[in-house]
Amino acid sequence: MEKPLLTRDQVVAALHAALEPLDYTHAMWEGGAVSWGRVDAWSDVDLQVDVDDARVEEVFQVIERALEALSPIDLKFRMPDEATHGYTQTFYRLRDASPFLLVDLAVMHHSAMPMFLEPEIHGPALFHFDKAGVSQVPHFDLAA
Repeated sequence: MEKPLLTRDQVVAALHAALEPLDYTHAMWEGGAVSWGRVDAWSDVDLQVDVDDARVEEVFQVIERALEALSPIDLKFRMPDEATHGYTQTFYRLRDASPFLLVDLAVMHHSAMPMFLEPEIHGPALFHFDKAGVSQVPHFDLAA
């Protein structure tokens, strides 16, 4: 009998459990399809984690251990640092998940917050934890 594929809920729960207890992680939220209420079989997992600037690499190690505990990482692509500003982004495909269930993970540098949180642009974020008030986003000033 074939092992059932991992679900997005299992992936998010594993990352939540691994990241929330760390004193240098401030918040974790989902964007993308979840924000717009359009999750389907082809949706990836768009996660952002707000982290102390000096601990970004350490958080990626925690993330990869949590993912590996669920499934071997089949593919990994880290965006070049010069392509991002204030965050570090890596994409993961897990062997035991649908090939469409990519994990698009942006580790936000705390000093650069807030980013990708304007609901008018990115949809309302789904926060899994917020220890620092990151979810209190200033209103988007359309005139500005």
